[in-house]
Order: sequence, then C-alpha cells, then structure tokens
Amino acid sequence: QAAKVSEQRIADVDETKKWTEAPAQTQKQVTQEVAKKYSNTDAEKGFASDAVNHMDNVPPIKNVTAKARNHAQKPDTPIDLPPETLRGWLQTRIQDTAYRLGLVQKQITKQGGKISDDANAYMQREAYIGKAAEKIGRFEKKLGMVAGSKNGLLMRAKKDGVDLVQLDEYMRAKAAKARNARVASVTGGKVMDGGSGLTNKQADEILARYKGNSKMEEYAKEFRDTAINPKLQVLKEAGILTDEQIKLITKGEPDYVPFKVEEFSRPQGGGKGFSVQSSGLKGIKGSARTDRTNSVMQSVTDYEEAVIRAEKNKSLQSLAKMIRENPDSTLWEIKGVTYTPQYNKYGEMQFLRKNPINEKTSIEFFENGKAFEIRFHDEALAKVFTEQGVTKPIPGLIKINNYL
Repeated sequence: QAAKVSEQRIADVDETKKWTEAPAQTQKQVTQEVAKKYSNTDAEKGFASDAVNHMDNVPPIKNVTAKARNHAQKPDTPIDLPPETLRGWLQTRIQDTAYRLGLVQKQITKQGGKISDDANAYMQREAYIGKAAEKIGRFEKKLGMVAGSKNGLLMRAKKDGVDLVQLDEYMRAKAAKARNARVASVTGGKVMDGGSGLTNKQADEILARYKGNSKMEEYAKEFRDTAINPKLQVLKEAGILTDEQIKLITKGEPDYVPFKVEEFSRPQGGGKGFSVQSSGLKGIKGSARTDRTNSVMQSVTDYEEAVIRAEKNKSLQSLAKMIRENPDSTLWEIKGVTYTPQYNKYGEMQFLRKNPINEKTSIEFFENGKAFEIRFHDEALAKVFTEQGVTKPIPGLIKINNYL
C-alpha cells in the first residue's frame, strides 16, 4: 500500500511538472487521451465535447477542465527589478519621470521577454503629450483660435455678426426644452421647468428673436459638428465609451449643449497623474440655477479635455497589454473596478457607486467602455503614473482663457 501511495505521489509530481513547463502541449495531450478513451474520438485539435459528462454509465472527464482553466492564463514571469537607488531617484526627479518604467522594460527584454510597439508603455507614455497637443492644435485652428487664423469658424461667425454670446444664447435655447424635460424626469417633478437654466417660455422667446437668421443656424450646426459631436467619438475611439453608451447619453437631446453651472476652467485631463478615473461625463443632478457657463466655450473645454483623457487612456492600454504579456503579480496586477449598490429607504437599489481605489498605488483605465484598475506593488513604479504633476502641460490650452 505504501508503495502504491509513493508511486502516486511521483506520478502527481510528474504531472504537475508537465502542466507547469508546457501547459498548452499537456492540455492537448490529456484531452486527446480522454477523448479517445471515453468517446472514441481522435481530438487532433485538442478539443473534445463534454457531452460525455452528461451520459449515463459513462465516466465523467475529471480534472482536465480545471487544469486547462488554471493554466489557460499565462503564468507569472518574475521580473527581477532591483530596488530604487539614489541615482535612480535623482534621474526620475531631474531627468526622466518615467525612468523606473524604462528600467522595468529593459529588465523584461534582458530576461528574454518581448515588448511590441503597441505594448511599449514607456514610448506611448512619452508620445501622449505630443499626440494630444497635435489634435488640440488642429481643433483650435478649425475654430480660429490660433494666432493669424482668419478662416476659423468663430472668426467667420464674428465677421457675419454672430458673436460668442449670441451663439451660446441660440444654442442653449434650442436645447433647453429637451433638457428641461429630462431634468423634470430625473428630479421626479421637483424641477418641472427651467432645469437647463432657461424656462420653456424663455427659450421660445430667444428662438423667436433669431427666427429667419440662417447664418445663426449655419454656424450653430458647424460648431456642433466641429466640437460637440466629435467629443463622444474621441472617447469611443479610445475605448472609454461604447456605441450603446453614447446612445444612452444622447437619447432625447438631439440639440445637446453643456449646461454646466461651475466656474469656467481650462481642461485638466481628468484623473490624478495618469489615471483616467471616469469617462468625463457627469450625470444630470437637476437644478434651476441660471448662472451657467458659456456653452460654446464650455464645449471647447470639454472637447480638449476629452482628447487629453483619450490619449492618456490609450497609453494606459499599452501598459495593460505589456502587463498581460509579462505577468508578475508581485510587481503589477490588473483588476476589474468594483461597485457597491446604493439603496433608498425602501430597500430599492438606486445605482451602483464605484468603489475608490488607492490613488498612491493604483490607476484606472478603460477598455470597451469598462473600467479597470492597475495595481502596482513597486512604490517607485507607481509614482511614474500616480503622482500629480508628472505630466507636462499641453501647449496651447491656456488660449481658451485668453480667448474669453
């Protein structure tokens, strides 16, 4: 009996070694053996139906599924990263804020790992600023906010007698009734009219003043196609939003403009450091306040902030790909963001609140409209992405405040 136990232990050790060293090959071999034994099938491709598990008098396939699942993910490949030195600390502070990330990538390649261009987080992180600045520069040129630009939208509108205040007034009036109806619904009727900052009557009076003004409608449409609609597409292309989410956001408001009550501020790019902690779109709370920002200039801010958020997110997607290609749970991990249900006094669930992350060790990013968390277990590496001020300012953003 003792001999049999010993033999079984040796067999178990050998089996574990095979699964550890060559999981894909072992999975294929075992699946073929089981398929041939129980269903007389030659599983050339390493696949066998589990129908035998549901047939009478036929032994079930044991362990294969569990072992295959356990070894389906790429096993950890420990990255031998040395502790941060004084020299490394100085290089990070003075010369290269992403020095630690570059060191990690060098170590990966030194150990035989591969990093493709789209998974080169160091390169993508450095390129993000230039990409965002280039897109914002083209956008501001279209609007006529660049020095010497005479054919930009806002410059042409001004020559035709349509200034920023008038364009804002007209576009808010067109969007007011739909927003008022939405606010009335969100607040359960507590704010029945005026949730946009304009009552339905005020909106009608404004639109009556501009009736027949084809230039006003022409510039309003051009501005929408230049600044408002493209913002959502920018977020979609970066994986922050999906088509379904965009449909829900724009549902019922074809003439949408931002009705924000906050003081105007230039774009910050959303999130501390490199973290992209939200889609940048806020829910409607409902208010009859009339002190709203200029919707035209707010739309400019929103678009530029979306560009910054999108480029940050793309760079973090590169980091996520590198982590998945080079897993090491002692250095970094990717987790789904968790939520906590929020209930009213009747025990009915109202919404899901996102649970906060540790901003000193974690960052967030989006893929296909879903939020994920990257957790760092190396303090110096975490600071490459989490510290406020590690990113350089985007050239030209201050022009918005100057333009006002």
